[in-house]
Amino acid sequence: MKKKEVLLDIENLDVHFATRRRVIRAVDGVSLKIYKGERFGLAGESGSGKTTMLLALLRMIKTPGYIAGGTAVLDDGTDLLTKSLDDFRKIRMERVTMVPQGAMNSLNPVMRIADQMILTMREHGDKSEKNIIRARVEELLVSVGLKVEIGMLYPHELSGGMKQRVCIAQAICLNPNLILADEPTSALDVVVQRQIMQTLTKLQQKLGASVLLVGHDMGLMAQFAERIGIMYQGNLVEVDTAENIFTKPQHPYTKSLISSIPSFERKDRLELQSENKVSSQN
Repeated sequence: MKKKEVLLDIENLDVHFATRRRVIRAVDGVSLKIYKGERFGLAGESGSGKTTMLLALLRMIKTPGYIAGGTAVLDDGTDLLTKSLDDFRKIRMERVTMVPQGAMNSLNPVMRIADQMILTMREHGDKSEKNIIRARVEELLVSVGLKVEIGMLYPHELSGGMKQRVCIAQAICLNPNLILADEPTSALDVVVQRQIMQTLTKLQQKLGASVLLVGHDMGLMAQFAERIGIMYQGNLVEVDTAENIFTKPQHPYTKSLISSIPSFERKDRLELQSENKVSSQN
């Protein structure tokens, strides 16, 4: 059996927020390995530290937050947490990229879609001729299931699902090795959610990239992730294959998350119990 190659090795990551009363450990000594070509899900409720961890990897923690310690080393030896911001900017999008949670907030409302994508590529060093870079934009739009004509539209002319597809296309424009997806289907209906995740999976396989998906929807994690990590109060309390997480959860919090998944079977049982109770009263 071929040994898995590590793409990103996170060791003892600490992210703190300083308040007047105390220091809050939003991410507390998290260690995690992401393998090449892997789909990894990081699950937990709001405030568990999962998105904060993602932002730390992108050096996007804002004051009063700060990275208090740890390392996040790529396969070429690059430590994402210690590089200067200027140097880090050179590898962002090219090696590590992000699909944001709020697509509307991530797109410029006064720029056409194609122009935004071209600007992103130019800002990160793509010096291709105009016709070549426009052809690349069209190729990216088609790859996420959108028509070429979408490039001439403004964000407000697109549906929520279409805007999210644009964000995915923009994120992969430089063929990154690691895609950080922060609840990319938030506020979308379940049908569009499934379509977006299918698109992300297809692109991940095509690029051979790794995906770190953050979210609280355990059903979505079950469909997408090969391995799942559970965040609770800033700690990574459990990591296992998706199958083991759902069939043999070890941590009490993991069990609670799984029990929160809606179940038709459980609903039917409750209804039957209610009916039996009414019958007995009669």
